[in-house]
Amino acid sequence: MNAGDWEVYLTGGDMRVYVGIDMAKDKFDYCAMDRDNNILCSGSNCSNNRTEFKKFSETVNALRPDFAL
Repeated sequence: MNAGDWEVYLTGGDMRVYVGIDMAKDKFDYCAMDRDNNILCSGSNCSNNRTEFKKFSETVNALRPDFAL
């Protein structure tokens, strides 16, 4: 994956999503996984700005439409 790329793998049904975020001064990385350790979405070298946080929030919210981040 290249810097700033976003990957999303959506699955249906009721599921639990675990999200890990690694914050640094100028960037953040994240990964969301299901209970079977399947990667649902990830992003790396995302800039710490409003636009990137909004894209992150929308990406994670798409995994669980019944829950808002």
